[in-house]
Amino acid sequence: MIRILRRVCKKFGFKITRQRLQRWINGGIELRRVDLFVNFDVKSEPNTIKVLKQICRQLVEQPSSMQKHGSSVYMHKKGFSFCFYAKGPQMRNLASYKNMPGHRAKLLKVCEPILRVELRLQASELLKRNLSQLNAWTERTAERTYWRCFRNKLKLFSITSGAVLKEELDKYPRGLRTALALHKAGVDLTDVYSERTLQRHRGEFRKNGIDIRCPNQPAGTVVSLTEVLSLSNAISEIPGWMIDAGLAPAA
Repeated sequence: MIRILRRVCKKFGFKITRQRLQRWINGGIELRRVDLFVNFDVKSEPNTIKVLKQICRQLVEQPSSMQKHGSSVYMHKKGFSFCFYAKGPQMRNLASYKNMPGHRAKLLKVCEPILRVELRLQASELLKRNLSQLNAWTERTAERTYWRCFRNKLKLFSITSGAVLKEELDKYPRGLRTALALHKAGVDLTDVYSERTLQRHRGEFRKNGIDIRCPNQPAGTVVSLTEVLSLSNAISEIPGWMIDAGLAPAA
């Protein structure tokens, strides 16, 4: 960070006082936006598109601002946002990689099965979390902050699909069985239940990992987002050849 600041100041002719430099060295640098991300391996590019479609369906039903552009989906809330996108299509569209000699095809192949989930923290959220100064960040802060927000701020559950099955109904008490059967039949539950009852039913289904705000989908068209976006599918290591080629940092 200090090297970058010194180069910027030199480029534009800004003088750096000794006091300012010492403040930078001590970590006294204000952060107004921080982007954190995790790449998830979802096995193939068609799978990434399928997962994105399901994320889009669910975010539409949530009390937040949602946007979709091509193969990217955005969820915005006060102070932060999440961006979900397929890494393969994004890389193919970047002009800076189109004339890359030698490595482009290999790089695109590596990116095809990747779904990237970015957390973008704005100034107000950084301030609320006491993370607006660089000296507040330790080696593990980014990782801890990302996964804490991922668990607490993203409410992505499984959604239902296909016809109602007896083994599904057997998991629930009678009142919830009726609600599930109606939901799977395509009935708008707001026409059947009061807002208070529907809120209670939604809460009970969420405890079981199901979001009934999203309409029932055709059989075989949904995936378990809790499984796909799990820690076990997070990519933690950069391929050695990318580091050797200067396409990724060594640490």
